[in-house]
Amino acid sequence: MWQRGGRTVGRILSLLLLSICLPAQALELQVEVEGVGGELKQNVLAFLAIYRERDRDGLLPSRIRYLHRQATRQIGQALQPFGYYRSRVQASLSEQDGRWLARYLIDPGPPLLIASVDYRVTGEGADEAAFSGPFPLQPGDVLDQRRYEKAKQRLLENAAELGYLKARLEKAEIRIDLQAYRAGIRLHFDTGRRFLLGRVRFDQTLLDDDFLQRYVEFVPGDPYDLRRLLELQGALLDSEYFRQVEVVPQMDRVRDRRVPLRVVALPNPRNKYRFGLGYATDYGLRFTLDWDRRYINRRGHRGNLALVLSQRLQQLRGEYRVPLADPRQDFLAVRPSLANYDSDSRRGQTFGLKLLHSTDRGEWRRELGLDLNLEDYQVAEEDGSVQELVPFISWSRVITDDPVYTSRGSRTKLSLLGAVDGLLSESTYLQGTASGKWVRSFAGQYRFLARLDLGATLAADVLDLGATRRFFAGGDTSIRGYDLDQLGPRNAAGEVVGGRYLAVGSLQLERRIAGKWSLALFLDGGNAYDPAYDNETAVGTGFGLHWRSPLGLIRADLGFGLTGEDTPVRLHLIIGPDL
Repeated sequence: MWQRGGRTVGRILSLLLLSICLPAQALELQVEVEGVGGELKQNVLAFLAIYRERDRDGLLPSRIRYLHRQATRQIGQALQPFGYYRSRVQASLSEQDGRWLARYLIDPGPPLLIASVDYRVTGEGADEAAFSGPFPLQPGDVLDQRRYEKAKQRLLENAAELGYLKARLEKAEIRIDLQAYRAGIRLHFDTGRRFLLGRVRFDQTLLDDDFLQRYVEFVPGDPYDLRRLLELQGALLDSEYFRQVEVVPQMDRVRDRRVPLRVVALPNPRNKYRFGLGYATDYGLRFTLDWDRRYINRRGHRGNLALVLSQRLQQLRGEYRVPLADPRQDFLAVRPSLANYDSDSRRGQTFGLKLLHSTDRGEWRRELGLDLNLEDYQVAEEDGSVQELVPFISWSRVITDDPVYTSRGSRTKLSLLGAVDGLLSESTYLQGTASGKWVRSFAGQYRFLARLDLGATLAADVLDLGATRRFFAGGDTSIRGYDLDQLGPRNAAGEVVGGRYLAVGSLQLERRIAGKWSLALFLDGGNAYDPAYDNETAVGTGFGLHWRSPLGLIRADLGFGLTGEDTPVRLHLIIGPDL
């Protein structure tokens, strides 16, 4: 008897052990939701536990049935924030060969409308534009609880930004009458009193506090405005003196509603180095080395030294910058430079020393200064040298929606300079230049680019000007199809000598063809001119393939020169932004 019973128990234990050891057959669960789309469907799927668990390992039939029973309730909850409180769901669950299908056909029903809105603002800021307008939800609108919550949050955010630091929602409720199928909103908001900005204390050891106070564009007693604190933080980070800046309102030290501010700033490394390798057809392979001395002393002085090495231009330039009253945009600078250049029509060496004042005037940057220029040069068969002291003034502006690949933007520069014989100069002249480039996108796939460069010099003879003060044309950013400085007035021997006047324009149409690739068609025209020599207007045209690479915009343009007996063909390769 016991033996027989023992054998039965043994078989049962063996079967249990076998069921544990053998892997359970994986269930396949598919969930379908129909009748709603867009955000409604996304929210339904987010609420549906059966959808979230459909790929879970070890899912059992009993669990699937349980989740299915909860689905109708969860769908109703998912639709309510959108204003649907009378939804109906046709739910079905089927199984065949281990494949389960849960299907839900949803009828959201009519949306619940708002019948009344009781929106009141009290307190010192009741008349502020941020609070005084109508509430975003009005009678007759669908009760969208997401918009309601966003409106409440925006009220509190606006209050914090504008200095109403103790603003509060006295009442915030939605009353829903499901029998009448309508809703009422009651929201009473008290702004309280507006706080004021207090004194700014800097917690850092790098620069003098008197210098850093120049970055503060408000005075104690001004209305508290979070945007002004963010502007201060941004200006200090943009200065590159600091790698981290935190502006901390000290609420525990408030007196007479004035909020003291503590600025905690951690310094950047003193030195920054940049290495670059590029290519442009005008200058060939180019290597650059740039050294920034972010701060030299406690008054915020800074320096820069840059080396440029290419086949046609070798240059060493420096800058010593002294911030003035507004260090964000106002400074004095000394800029020495040494250069050796060699193009198709001119070659030489220059030494320059500029002293200038640079400042922002709205969107424009103005530079005013003196330029001591020493130059030895050769143009055609002419060898010459220049020593001149040149007063100058310039205005420049760049507006762009994207500095790497501009869809809408412009670049403009105007300049005026000159010299007087006898005032550390050997000739008298006055020269003005104007240049601009405009970019506009249209029809989704197209860009139109236009460029214009103008110049005029009042001088007795072009030979009175050094090579770098004369105008030439041709090259990657002038008239494509021609080499750098290949075009200009010619002497009796047919050699280009440069001119006192310049007029060059360009039109270009681009179309995106695939991803970040685009094709371009262009037409360039104009020249440098001088009434004392032979002149002709040159025209170049062609097409290009452009690529927005991870390193920047790369342009390969094939230009055809249409002026003269020959038709030169030249490939122009440029790496860099449009503006």
